[in-house]
Amino acid sequence: MDPSNVVCIAVGHESFSRELWLNVKDCEIFEDFHAGDMLNAVPVEVFFENMKEQYKILKLIPGRRRITIEAEKVPERDGRIMEKEVTGQREEWGTDLDIQYVRQIYRDHGWPGSFDLETASEAIDKWLEPLGGGLGGGPRGLVWQRSPSDWDETRWT
Repeated sequence: MDPSNVVCIAVGHESFSRELWLNVKDCEIFEDFHAGDMLNAVPVEVFFENMKEQYKILKLIPGRRRITIEAEKVPERDGRIMEKEVTGQREEWGTDLDIQYVRQIYRDHGWPGSFDLETASEAIDKWLEPLGGGLGGGPRGLVWQRSPSDWDETRWT
């Protein structure tokens, strides 16, 4: 492969993050995990169709001014989750129950078809604030990580 045909389209940070490389000549994307190996090339259409599906089923969970949660291994939960059950946990934030509750809030606000980002984000913020949503964290440590402030100054967020 000619390196002049490859461009980096996404760079992760810290351990276990990933970089995405686009081979413009062959229309393929490579995922390179910082703490692992580079995955096999995937056609661009297949890569983005898979990513679209992962967002639709909330295996990838976006958030207003927050880092996307990768929740491939978090199972769906049957039945309604009560906020008291979630806030009563002692573990550091990010348990399966936390992620399942985020999914529930999103679906309660119309995900994916008629999603109301504003009210869903307000519900998430209201829930997270007493748990450690502030800058210093809280009783369960730091919660859903916020995106860097300079991301919020672009038209892409």
